[in-house]
Amino acid sequence: MRKIKERIPYQVKNYSKLFLFLLPVWLLISIFLKPCLNSFGEGLVIEGFGTLLDLFFLGIVIVGLDEYRKKQRKVEKREEKTIVDFKSLETAEAIDKKVGSIRRMNKQGLTDINLDDSFLKKANLKGADLRGAYMMGANLEQANLEEANLKSAQLDNAKFSKANLRKANLQWASLFFTDLSGADLKETDLRNATFYDANLEYANLDSAILKDASVMSQ
Repeated sequence: MRKIKERIPYQVKNYSKLFLFLLPVWLLISIFLKPCLNSFGEGLVIEGFGTLLDLFFLGIVIVGLDEYRKKQRKVEKREEKTIVDFKSLETAEAIDKKVGSIRRMNKQGLTDINLDDSFLKKANLKGADLRGAYMMGANLEQANLEEANLKSAQLDNAKFSKANLRKANLQWASLFFTDLSGADLKETDLRNATFYDANLEYANLDSAILKDASVMSQ
């Protein structure tokens, strides 16, 4: 029980105390004034009590949202630091830490993660949500990105050689000088993606959706 109490934001506690103070005060005023009130006055008292309840619950919602945003920002800062600290390290442990940070950020609804120049070779990012992520120069060779969401991600100069990108979403992705040689892009959504001097040699594009994709070269 003590642990549960500790988790309750102090703003909610304050709102509760204020409400518990105002409630009996309002009831006493209502009882005291009742003999002096007509039906219209009684209606005002009841309406005022309803308004008080509405304000109380609205305050709880606002405080809850504020606490959620604070928690989200705290997680973001912590996991961003982990990614930066292990960015260029190539050990399996370092890669697992980076993947773990991405997963935890996803749980908080964070997707536009900065992974520029990160070493994620053979990383398991299946189903990861990386919408709007910054992954320029990142190494994701042989990584598993099956069904990952990379919509509007910045993938310039990134390495996806022999990566599994089956059924991934790369709509509007920027793929300038991106290495996709030998990558599995079967059933991948590439609508409106921009390929500029991208390496697609031996890439599997079976059933890939290429509507409105732009393929350019120097």
